[in-house]
Amino acid sequence: MQRCNRSIGNDNTVPAIYDLSEIPAKRPFCSNSGIIRKKIGQPTHRPTIMINFTIERDNPVSGTAIEALRLEVGWDEEAGKYDQILANAWMHLSVRDRGRLIGYVNVISDGTSNALIADLMVHPSFQHRGIGTAIVRRAISELHTDGVRGVHVTFTPELEPFYRACGFLVIMGGIIDNDLD
Repeated sequence: MQRCNRSIGNDNTVPAIYDLSEIPAKRPFCSNSGIIRKKIGQPTHRPTIMINFTIERDNPVSGTAIEALRLEVGWDEEAGKYDQILANAWMHLSVRDRGRLIGYVNVISDGTSNALIADLMVHPSFQHRGIGTAIVRRAISELHTDGVRGVHVTFTPELEPFYRACGFLVIMGGIIDNDLD
């Protein structure tokens, strides 16, 4: 896979793409168990404490639970928007600890060519334990199974090593945020 130089847009996001056409059909991405094995090129800040967790696809989750998780990770709440986001999503993945939502990602897709991974969140108390990596890899695996070719993600520059470790090729792109004045 070809490497390219990092490009940062005006909003400090870095786009990336994961081309599923380059993946062998039987290559496993991750298991639902959350066990992550170290591979060459992965960051050295791997989790020291592993926990058992299950990633669930499209398991019912309330918009208010996602909004609460957004606040926990330091984002704005987006109050009242997640019920509509969930209704329009291709899929979402969630992780719970004793019933409490601790991990989440939304995936938007046309079902054939492209998908966008959005709003990856892991509760701060559970970060650096492999949950975020497992969620991203599970999303990629599910999209591959669904027949979606390209997986896109945008992120801030400090998350580039994380997404590279998940297999994304970082490319140049842009974004317009209509909420910014």
